[in-house]
Amino acid sequence: MWNAFENSPQQLARQNGLWEAIINLSDAVLVDSTTAANSPLSLLLHRERRHVQEKVRFPSATPTTAFSEQDVDTILHLLFTQPEAAGVFEAMCNPPGGDWSGLSILNFEVGEVFRWTSLPRVSGVGGKRPDHVVQFLSSHGHSILLAIESKNRASNLGPNVGTRLKTYIQQLVETPPTIVKTADTPWTLWQEDEVPLPTFSFMSGGAFCWRGRKDLENSIVRGQLDIAFAVEFRPIEQSTLLHVQAGAAAEFLLPKIHDLAQYFGRRLETQVY
Repeated sequence: MWNAFENSPQQLARQNGLWEAIINLSDAVLVDSTTAANSPLSLLLHRERRHVQEKVRFPSATPTTAFSEQDVDTILHLLFTQPEAAGVFEAMCNPPGGDWSGLSILNFEVGEVFRWTSLPRVSGVGGKRPDHVVQFLSSHGHSILLAIESKNRASNLGPNVGTRLKTYIQQLVETPPTIVKTADTPWTLWQEDEVPLPTFSFMSGGAFCWRGRKDLENSIVRGQLDIAFAVEFRPIEQSTLLHVQAGAAAEFLLPKIHDLAQYFGRRLETQVY
């Protein structure tokens, strides 16, 4: 990547969306990275600057909106961040709206939040970084970490992805966190080798756009998932419908998900199978 950055930045922009934004909207770029052999790197860019004199016109939006993985991410983020909901904490969330830069775990008893930052995309042994992690407090007082992979289509979920999601989270929380805070204190570095957190259970889920109930069943079996979400985006005069199917281990989450949906009134409804 750094070779392309130095020698063919426009090609790098065509291959990577993040670099496309950086290169096409900047006059200069300064890079300081541990993975670059000759860091720091610098690049002067010659952007085309055009001054339009006539009126700027934008085409009107089409009446039919194409929904995608980003819309599914938004639904999950809104669903799991209701401030009134007790015993639910969004540990990690893929944008838009969320924060994918680290994993946070809440000690519900004392209000401490532990955070792991600079997360790798994959873990050492067969793990896969989730798009979302939601922490639930069970009736027995221990925490359940639900790791979710979101895609546009159910068929895009990889085989056995559920096991890989759980492996990633389990291996991560077995290491010391980076920082810690309470509601009334700023973040501080965690200096200990162990973390005073409650017992965890790990579960996995998949989320995608609705195209039929068969997708829910197939994704649970193929992906070895505990729960599957399919979002049906209906016309604006109708509510969005969240289809949910859970395996035996995750059935206890269904009432909690139904209760969370009630905060949206009739704008979000749930259909459980």
